[in-house]
Amino acid sequence: MNCSVPMARTLRCSSLLAAMSIMLAWWSTTAFAAGPVAVTTPIPVPASTPVTITNAAAIAKAEGIQHPFQAGLDCTAQAGVLSCDSAPLQLPPTRRLAIEYVSAVCTLAATAQLSSVGVKTGLGSETPVTHALNHVDHQAPLGGAGPQHVAIAAHTVKIYADAGSTVGFSATNVSGGEWKCAFSLSGQLIDVP
Repeated sequence: MNCSVPMARTLRCSSLLAAMSIMLAWWSTTAFAAGPVAVTTPIPVPASTPVTITNAAAIAKAEGIQHPFQAGLDCTAQAGVLSCDSAPLQLPPTRRLAIEYVSAVCTLAATAQLSSVGVKTGLGSETPVTHALNHVDHQAPLGGAGPQHVAIAAHTVKIYADAGSTVGFSATNVSGGEWKCAFSLSGQLIDVP
């Protein structure tokens, strides 16, 4: 609209400018003088639905876990023997193992000290490799008194063993009487294509 010439237009332009000024004044007092506007309408929260898991294996497969796996192995060493090896665990020829968690609890004579603990895995026809684990040797005797104490290792890992290979554990002791270790591992077996 051109407000520079005839009188009729000037009146309309003045009215239009006045209306715009009133709207601007209203908007500025509403938007800035009132401060933040609080939402008074509650946001609906969906009702919870109880879930019953009826087929955990199907869920594991959907998450890519083909065959959940866990095993326990142990070894006992006579007095004066410094190494302790578990019996090897033979894997099936059609599945490889992905180890995800390993732990060991070794019971030793009060004067002995565990020097190493590890898990042994093999790939194909290669000689098994020992993966060393950190351990804590608790020198205080069990129960506060007695001739024995424990050493513990527990780790989240990602160690692989080939189909048809063996898995085992080993530990070494500095010195002492008869001692033993209990080992556990968990993970998943994966079908070999």
